[in-house]
Amino acid sequence: MKIREMTSDDIGSVVDIDTASFSMKWSGAEFENELSKDFARYFVAVENDEVIGFAGEWCVCGTADIEKIAVASEKRRSGAGSALLCSLIDGARQSGCNEVMLEVRAGNTAARNMYEKHGFAEIGRRKGYYDNGEDAVIMRLALDGVTEV
Repeated sequence: MKIREMTSDDIGSVVDIDTASFSMKWSGAEFENELSKDFARYFVAVENDEVIGFAGEWCVCGTADIEKIAVASEKRRSGAGSALLCSLIDGARQSGCNEVMLEVRAGNTAARNMYEKHGFAEIGRRKGYYDNGEDAVIMRLALDGVTEV
């Protein structure tokens, strides 16, 4: 498996993974728009020339905000999600960010465990945030050794 920056050529595969992974889906045009932003960074995980996952973040004012991270269902638990997350964290450091933030469904235990394994901690919740009324868990990783901002 290889992690590389996402290109426009990857968008069809990324949309397929996004559609299968999220109830709040993005269109190809939305991903194309993301790639055009100078503060956005997107990666894909590739195995045997096939995109098996993707991840993206915005780096603004010292904070990296993870927008999306998903792996094709048949490739989950392969390490692709962790590899993509590490690419985002490294990218945030290179951009001078001092923290990485994300929101995850309260019931998504697998994702929450992965984030905690990489040092993220729950710092709050958004009640009823998702379309089905599920809470969003807000998680943060300090990149500068500071645990509170």
